[in-house]
Amino acid sequence: MTDAAALVAGLDLDAHRWFAGKGRAEAGRRVVDEWPVGDGRLIVFEVAYADGAPDLYVLPDGDGVFAALAGGGDERPLGVDQTHTSMLVGDRVVKLYRRVEPGPNPEVEVLEALDAVGFDGEPALRDAIHRTLP
Repeated sequence: MTDAAALVAGLDLDAHRWFAGKGRAEAGRRVVDEWPVGDGRLIVFEVAYADGAPDLYVLPDGDGVFAALAGGGDERPLGVDQTHTSMLVGDRVVKLYRRVEPGPNPEVEVLEALDAVGFDGEPALRDAIHRTLP
């Protein structure tokens, strides 16, 4: 078992607000992809269920992942319960969408559209990561 697979296997998913499969019978977990980010890495893993389609999740692993995504700076947690995971890095908020699905992320698309029309009532989207999974 790889290090990432062991980490994913040991997660208590029911303890995390972002886990959408609470109450469903798990049929297994597997690492789909992982790549280095700064001194850490991002891991994409699948949770299979006995009763239907699987879910995909992203797990940051290691210190400095959010700072590396933001291009540097000190990480500071927001200190609030979140469905996704956000971290303050300098004057930026780096948001990690834990549950991922194929195709564009609707929240990113909305922020891009607001930026395109000059709406300034929401923090501007600076960047987004797009990755094709194997």
